[in-house]
Amino acid sequence: MIEIYGFGNPTNFNKTVSLKNRQTLNELETQLVDKLDNLSSFDPDSLTLLSYLHLTKVKFNWIQVSNPSSSPTGELPVLKSGLLFISGLDKIISWLKTEGYDLDKHLNNGDKLYNLSYFKLFGDYLKDSHQYYTLQDDSNFINWTRPLLGKLLHIPFNYITPGQLIDKSKARLNTYYEIHSAEHTTNTTTQKVSLALKYYRNSKKAESSLTVEFKILNKLQSTYEQIETKLGDKSYLFGEELTSTDLICANYILCQANPIWKNPVTYTQLTKNHQKLIDYALRVNEQVGKINLNQHTQPESNSTSSWFNLQSIKTYLNNNLFLTKSPVSYIKNLDWESLGYVGLGLGSLFGYAIYHGFIQFEIVDENETVEIEQKKDEGDDERVGYGTKGMNGPPKLPILRDDSDDEESSSDEDDD
Repeated sequence: MIEIYGFGNPTNFNKTVSLKNRQTLNELETQLVDKLDNLSSFDPDSLTLLSYLHLTKVKFNWIQVSNPSSSPTGELPVLKSGLLFISGLDKIISWLKTEGYDLDKHLNNGDKLYNLSYFKLFGDYLKDSHQYYTLQDDSNFINWTRPLLGKLLHIPFNYITPGQLIDKSKARLNTYYEIHSAEHTTNTTTQKVSLALKYYRNSKKAESSLTVEFKILNKLQSTYEQIETKLGDKSYLFGEELTSTDLICANYILCQANPIWKNPVTYTQLTKNHQKLIDYALRVNEQVGKINLNQHTQPESNSTSSWFNLQSIKTYLNNNLFLTKSPVSYIKNLDWESLGYVGLGLGSLFGYAIYHGFIQFEIVDENETVEIEQKKDEGDDERVGYGTKGMNGPPKLPILRDDSDDEESSSDEDDD
């Protein structure tokens, strides 16, 4: 049985957040908020994979996670089949196609190549913009992304920023922060170098967040236009049947058409300039249909939920551990995963203390200890002024005589 690990979607999150301003939403915004609230995942990649599995009728178990550390590479979604782990949407879909679950099998060979290229091209650019506006944009992250992730985590981890998720996003968007050598009208090497150095010195100020956002938005605008051009008058990108490229494009567009973001730049772009893409995304979502995850869902696998889940503590207390009839049942009821994490934490703390010298161990051979004591006893006996070991009193010092005094006394006697 295939297991899929991915981000979920907290129930009624968008409705709760937008409750204060819900009366100010227009008809389109209300429709989008309701649609986003009923999606199976707030993550476009996880949502695309769920749509793909639903359309290809793959039997799978859906395991909702809230921490990217659940993935060996820190990337979600993840597919697990036996001992096989595959992380990343494009790699998972490629593996599913080799197993016979191919949503693009109706395409001819030429369209299959184009579909693969568009899937990679559109997917990368849409993912760059989505990660920037959900993880790097401070206003959206503080007011939307962080509370959303907090809904999936347990106390106290819902107040901790998912560092691995942020770091991977920064690494992915690093190309937008790169410093390029400035060109000049003349091609002299000196002018190129001086301009490059001047640009480098002022890079921290010049390469502000607005400049990076301009690059992101420019790339996103170009991607929207390319999708519209490819779509044309067709229902979907490659005709009247859905493809994997339709799924990834529609799900990203649908998630980016979020009117309740604190900085709704992508929503403004889509509604002002690309209303056709919103209709396209809603059409794809209707074609996929509602994904019933109840028949695929397992209990949440959360790497940080062990000791701080109040429900698990309540269950633990209700088990009446002291009245169990058999010690075997008590052992089975133990949360071994929780004990493992606690043991790992204590071991790390102990190792840290040893590494920094807070705790020191010295292994001494028992024979060496006896020899040292014997030598110490012999040394005590050989001291000057001591007879045997245990003799009371300090050694008597010899009386020193000054020869110069004797010479003076003898010279005085000669004079007499």
